[in-house]
Amino acid sequence: MIITITIITIILLFIFRKNPKYKKKIEDTKANLSKHFNRYLKNISTKVYSSKLKTTTTNPNTFKKQYLSKIKQIPENKRHFLINYTETMNRYFTKSGLKNLIKIPTNYAMSIDNLEMQMPYTLDNIIVLPKDFLSQINNKINKNILEILIHEKLHIIQRLYQDKFNKFYKSYYSFLDNVIQLENLPRIIKDKSMTNPDNNFDLWLYKLNGKTYIPSLEITKNGLKEFAYEYKNYSNKTLLKNIIKYSNTSQTHPNELFAYEVSEQIVANNINGNIKQFLNLI
Repeated sequence: MIITITIITIILLFIFRKNPKYKKKIEDTKANLSKHFNRYLKNISTKVYSSKLKTTTTNPNTFKKQYLSKIKQIPENKRHFLINYTETMNRYFTKSGLKNLIKIPTNYAMSIDNLEMQMPYTLDNIIVLPKDFLSQINNKINKNILEILIHEKLHIIQRLYQDKFNKFYKSYYSFLDNVIQLENLPRIIKDKSMTNPDNNFDLWLYKLNGKTYIPSLEITKNGLKEFAYEYKNYSNKTLLKNIIKYSNTSQTHPNELFAYEVSEQIVANNINGNIKQFLNLI
């Protein structure tokens, strides 16, 4: 699909320009970043801007420029370490019977200044790693870091095949109900929600204990918390962990549940048979 190159894309292409020393191993971003990036930023409430980066602005255009300024190239002295991690990740995919996933390029960028609360995440086909996270990377493979990189790579794969993943989720996670688009998230929730780019603008409703809920990841005085709002009765709010016990990790979206679960299985070389069969069909 041909996507019009906007000024945002031009800026991003400059940030992630090709470097001949590593382009054969770590693919640089393509021009299709802007569509996902722009939709993501458009869906962030201005009331959450200060949680996404250090800012006092409520102007969307200013926020976009500030956000872009916090995304940088991977430093030269870290690139060969990421090449090593990427090659190791590919070996783990192969060992788990998921060699087909290697064909999907792995792209990296660095975030600075507490962008997205210093969490690894993805934008379109790019894995964004915080500067502090990169400082931990060296020639020795750390399995916790490897699992995080596989987790983020799975988010890239989900984005490419989200419709197929959604169909799989319906059969795999019994508590899923229907999907609504992020644009339809009620304002009372959106103004508190830490919009997650890895959810790809789908909001899954959860059917639990005979009621339908909208899960929401929110910033509180005690850090990030996951809540569940009763659908169309938004005054009824509870901690998500009180009504679902599926995982000890993020539970607000099946993309996260899947990425946490499967990255752990790949590192342990203990992939679930149904998951392996599904991933080999995409």
